[in-house]
Amino acid sequence: MEKRVLNLNSKIIIIIILFLFAFTACTLQGGTDTIRLLSRDEIQEVEEDVIALVNGEKVYKEEFNQYYDVMDATGLYEDLNELKAIVLKILIESKVEEQKIIELGITVSDEEARELYRKAFEGKDSSFEDFIENSPGLGEIDFLNVTKEAIKIDKLYEMNTIIGEEDLEPEEAMEVKTKYLNTLIKEAEIGVQEKYFDLVPKDYEVDKLKVKN
Repeated sequence: MEKRVLNLNSKIIIIIILFLFAFTACTLQGGTDTIRLLSRDEIQEVEEDVIALVNGEKVYKEEFNQYYDVMDATGLYEDLNELKAIVLKILIESKVEEQKIIELGITVSDEEARELYRKAFEGKDSSFEDFIENSPGLGEIDFLNVTKEAIKIDKLYEMNTIIGEEDLEPEEAMEVKTKYLNTLIKEAEIGVQEKYFDLVPKDYEVDKLKVKN
């Protein structure tokens, strides 16, 4: 069975996680060079609901729309085309990170996730347990699952960069993450549907995909 998209509850959780993890790869900035369209004898065809392929893994239009709606609802983005480009970048980078995490066998336990929440609520008037109790429709497992994914990303960068080995300033850590992520992106085979091609980050090497007739 193919992996499908996140449900509404998970989207709400993602917003919370994005604020808790301000320096995840989703916020990394791309370059400004010209898009390098890879040369192929034939343009690969995909179903209309697939907007991109990352090492053969599909990025669905529904997933793109969900992320777009959540981020648009924050009111932080005036340029909607820029927002669409950001969403596509987030989805592609997330796929690359996720695939590398699986390749390296990186795992996170429930207790590691709980410990992170305990630290986040230290010194506050309420506990993580109080927060869960006052979050209708969301259970502890929802928060733990998404938090575990975020911790896996942290572990990915700690395992493959000097992050964790040296005491870096936030800007320095961001530069290290960006460099490693760009390496993963360069190694990946990425294709984007024609309709979304103008949204591709300028430093990506990509194939152009067309919708099947």
